Amino acid sequence: MSLSLLVSSPSEQGDPSFQAGSARSPEYPGSTTTASALRGSLPQTDIQTVPDETTTERPASQNDHSAPSKGPVIAAKRIRKRDRYLQIVADYWLWEALALWLSCVCFAGIVIILAMHHNHPLPRWPLTITINSLLSVLAVILKSALLVPVATGIGQSKWHWFTQRPRQLADIQVYDEASRGPWGSMFMLWSIRWRDIGSLGALITIVIMAIDPFVQQVIHYEPGPQVVGNSSAIPAKRLFDSGLLNQEAHPQITDGMIAAIYQGLYFTGSSNDTFAMSALTPRPPCNSGNCTYPEFETLAACAQCADIANNLKQDWTEVEGVGAYNFSLPNGFNTGNVQGADGGHPILMTSVSHDPVRLRAGLPLVNLTSISLQAFFDSSKPDSSRPATARECMLYWCVKKFQSSITKGILQENLLVTTTEGGDDVGFLYHFKPPGSNATLNIDPGRTNTAGANESSNLLFGPYPTGQINGTFLVNKNASALVAEFFAQVLNGQATLNGFPDYTETGSNANVQRLSTAAGGIPAVFDTLAVSVTTAIRTALSIATNEDNSTIPGTEYATVTYVRVRWWWLALPVALEVGTALLLLLTIWNSARGELAMWKNSALALMFHGMKIEALTASDKVGTLVEMDEAAVQKKVVLAPLESGSGRQHLEVWGRADGYVV
Repeated sequence: MSLSLLVSSPSEQGDPSFQAGSARSPEYPGSTTTASALRGSLPQTDIQTVPDETTTERPASQNDHSAPSKGPVIAAKRIRKRDRYLQIVADYWLWEALALWLSCVCFAGIVIILAMHHNHPLPRWPLTITINSLLSVLAVILKSALLVPVATGIGQSKWHWFTQRPRQLADIQVYDEASRGPWGSMFMLWSIRWRDIGSLGALITIVIMAIDPFVQQVIHYEPGPQVVGNSSAIPAKRLFDSGLLNQEAHPQITDGMIAAIYQGLYFTGSSNDTFAMSALTPRPPCNSGNCTYPEFETLAACAQCADIANNLKQDWTEVEGVGAYNFSLPNGFNTGNVQGADGGHPILMTSVSHDPVRLRAGLPLVNLTSISLQAFFDSSKPDSSRPATARECMLYWCVKKFQSSITKGILQENLLVTTTEGGDDVGFLYHFKPPGSNATLNIDPGRTNTAGANESSNLLFGPYPTGQINGTFLVNKNASALVAEFFAQVLNGQATLNGFPDYTETGSNANVQRLSTAAGGIPAVFDTLAVSVTTAIRTALSIATNEDNSTIPGTEYATVTYVRVRWWWLALPVALEVGTALLLLLTIWNSARGELAMWKNSALALMFHGMKIEALTASDKVGTLVEMDEAAVQKKVVLAPLESGSGRQHLEVWGRADGYVV
């Protein structure tokens, strides 16, 4: 038994034979059938109606003087006006165009949000809303809006597909499922392939599922610096004139310089270890632990060493039957007669009171001449082998140009340029003029040219040049001499093999003993001394200048999360927007060219313009879904106009022998 829809006129709704949706069938006594079961006994038309013969028009009573109501007329006009608007919306694809416009607005919103936050710190929005969540919302709206014209385009292309030539009736189901989602779209691409514009809509329906991960991939997060302040400052010295003035004693170097000398002398870390070397470098304030400073120049101490063993002279003498060696250098430094028979002989002898043999510098700070002896050697008779070596190392004034930064609390300073040559034509001041230097120095006249109670104070006070001095670095040679004097106290002496400090003239000096045992020898010690003394120079207070002239302001940074936009991931949304617009335009163009009605995805179109029941033969079984699918594959239909000339169209089955079956 097959079922069909029965459409009744409004009057039938009052007929008892149609009440409760059932009637007594004359063919099957005692059985009840629905109203649609009567379909087979009624005349076959496209839309079958059953006139209500029991309804007659009752004339108005002569005593009825009531005026006709205007309510139904107004309601009918409103309905016609509404239907006219709805028809305009359908004919001109306004809903689809509005949905496409909404998707473009969402895409523009995504682009604007990304452009606003690209290369910027991660924003903090209220309610813990994140960029990803906002982009996800816009992506969902964009996808939903795009599916409106895509689904409509697939549905409308269905009617164009059946107007071209007879097609399998099953293709209606293919188009219908394709307009519903990706699974039906994949089946449509496999079945219809690219023979219809609707396949473009099926492809868009499948690809649009990937729009969410693509939008999420657009954003990449990485740590980066953000300026949080400018309170940090790093010391840089343009004038060195530091020393402790005492009215009752000779001027002395500052405690900071003394500490720096011993710190560099006894430093046991590696010069390649940035963390260990930070103990010798300045410690500018940096609250965030990350600061940068512009390139700057400062007075500093430089170090260099030279091997002068070739300048060493060896003499052997015999005194009272005992042989001894004397090693001497051209600058007059010598070991005197030494014997290598016991542990009390010196293994290192140093002097900071002799002129350099080979090294040269504009303004030396300290020059150390050293002679090293073997631990044991035979001095009982002359030997052609030389049991001694000689070396000299120098600390001297210079100007260094640094690029400094603090990372995670550790200062890192890269040396860019070193200037070592200067001049002393200003009397007690030695000056450096680095090429291209833009450093300035202000000397306050009120703080200089003033003698203290002791004349020794004039060694550190002026007269100084006053006012602003550009591109010039000054060293008070008297203040430098104070540092040299302290080095003489520290480094003059000898280290013996047994290291026994007998507090005599020939005893072992602990500081010299340190030079003999330091890893890397004397050159390594002088390298660390250059770093620590430079720090003392940079941080020393100046007598003639204000504190502001001794610091370089820096910028503090904090590590924050930055938003990086990878724009190429937006290629898919752009392609979907363009593809959807192209699908909509081609669908409108095909519909206009083929003079198709705007039925789109309407299910009512199949009800009012579907296949006539006469197209089914007695052998056609269409009671189940499987039977309908098999029958739909076997039959070919075409969308053609009715022969009545009404202009209406409906699906007609294509016959094999005599054309259309009517």
